[in-house]
Amino acid sequence: MIDPVRPSRRDSQMLGPNSEKMSNTVRDIARDLGVENKKNYLKLIRIYLKHNRYNANATLSDIKNILERLGGSMEELDIDELDIQIIRELQKNARISYTELKNKLGVVDTTIRKRVKQLEEKGVIDHYTVALNPEKLGLNITAFIGIDTDPNLTDYIASKLSDLEGVREVSLSTGPHDIFTDVIARNIKEFGELLETIRGIEGVRKTDANIVVKWFKKEGFLSLPI
Repeated sequence: MIDPVRPSRRDSQMLGPNSEKMSNTVRDIARDLGVENKKNYLKLIRIYLKHNRYNANATLSDIKNILERLGGSMEELDIDELDIQIIRELQKNARISYTELKNKLGVVDTTIRKRVKQLEEKGVIDHYTVALNPEKLGLNITAFIGIDTDPNLTDYIASKLSDLEGVREVSLSTGPHDIFTDVIARNIKEFGELLETIRGIEGVRKTDANIVVKWFKKEGFLSLPI
């Protein structure tokens, strides 16, 4: 286990008057998660600080659960600030060149190339794609459909849904419905036909369709937790 690491001046200011007490809390978390180096320890401090800014009553267990969801352990969460900056720029524009990234981030292009390759190899960057505007293609209806199923046929139904044109996403879920789908259609008539097709799949007991009336937030990328 690493020796206690003194937080940076910025971290100490953010920790405030309870700096020593909260630093001890972070050390307890680090010990429980098996953090073995200074880099990840400081990363842990910053994640702890960010979470506590939004939840002043966060417990030791809360923070540990957050970290475990982020990567299982701090050692697995091997992403630094430069990686995050690169990811954010690629999310804005996946076609951005290494030269543009170099100029924006102030890092030599060989470093940019190396970091992008590492992020791809780790699976952090899963793939590159093109974000389309459905309405520009005449697809004016977006809806979320909750589906109740025969318990023995849930996976079968999910597979059938995945093959339907107009169905963008299919997921098994907790809550009131067994499956949730995200669908698009050109108009109400086409949406109604798709809904009837879904209702006709063997094992579908009930559907709960919700058409989007207005978007307040619509992002095609993942907000980074750190």
